[in-house]
Amino acid sequence: TSAWGCRCPLSLSLALSSSETAVFSVLPGGLLSFTHQLWHRLFWQFQNLPVLKPCAGIANLHANLDVGYFYLINPEVKAGGRFAPKDCIALQKVAIIIPFRNREEHLKYWLYYLHPILQRQQLDYGVYVINQDGEEEFNRAKLLNIGFAEALKEYDYDCFVFSDVDLIPMDDRNTYKCYSQPRHLSVSMDKFGFRLPYNQYFGGVSALSKEQFTKINGFPNNYWGWGGEDDDIYNRLVFKGMGISRPDAVIGKCRMIRHSRDRKNEPNPERCVSPVLETMSSDGLNTLSYKVLRTDKYPLYTKITVDIGSPNNLTLHNFLAFHCFVSPEAVHKSCKYLLCQKMLNLIHLLHCSPR
Repeated sequence: TSAWGCRCPLSLSLALSSSETAVFSVLPGGLLSFTHQLWHRLFWQFQNLPVLKPCAGIANLHANLDVGYFYLINPEVKAGGRFAPKDCIALQKVAIIIPFRNREEHLKYWLYYLHPILQRQQLDYGVYVINQDGEEEFNRAKLLNIGFAEALKEYDYDCFVFSDVDLIPMDDRNTYKCYSQPRHLSVSMDKFGFRLPYNQYFGGVSALSKEQFTKINGFPNNYWGWGGEDDDIYNRLVFKGMGISRPDAVIGKCRMIRHSRDRKNEPNPERCVSPVLETMSSDGLNTLSYKVLRTDKYPLYTKITVDIGSPNNLTLHNFLAFHCFVSPEAVHKSCKYLLCQKMLNLIHLLHCSPR
């Protein structure tokens, strides 16, 4: 088995299994023994295993953003952004889900850098760009849920990588696959000085198996605007008894494509992290509602445009009752500080804004 994304062919596996008792001999007439022939084949098969180099990704963002050039350098990628290695059997089937709206330039960078990296990692993968239609507040987590549901309609994926469109890995060894525990892949971003901002951080790029994702009922659907859903997702994992695995800080380096925040993706000062124990079973995959408006199969990705509805118009009274006045045992310790901060914002709203 490769250290990265592939299982060797059957003949190669047989050679490996017999390696401890292999005897090299030359038969009369100079013919190689059967064992020697297997080892000879083994040698040539290993030429196809990936060589993943430190920092083989990027140091500085620069790219030929001509889309036609993208197709030329990725001839093995099929329509819709599908790829599978020819020389081995991929160990996992990976769907890469990107939440999206009005970020075409960033998507070009992502496609330019990520397709070659993913192919070097010998993954059986597909790229799905989930495009939010309309002018409502952006809802990252709900788009990721939709990507999970729609990708499974096309292929029997068993691993899901959820990636922001503006994050590019700097090291090929940061393998976009799933592990025994949920995997956080964007460990050290240049935005944060190549440091993890806090131990519970699970944003940017993450990988969960199909089983892990369904165990937590997917991601929450009710986070509109920027921020908050990452902490909710982390708490879901903790409450279901799962830990977070990460590559080391060097391998997990990522660069962020600089941009101003979208007009409809501003921080929401009225939001605090939902009490996960009370909402996980009633907010997620089992309550996912959306409408697919169109599906476009481009050469390097599948773009699914969706109508995801609008935020619920809660009154301030209902917001306080639902989000902040919860029993202490329902609030995870890591959320208490955030709840206090949100309470201060709400007190300010009570004094300064009409009810």
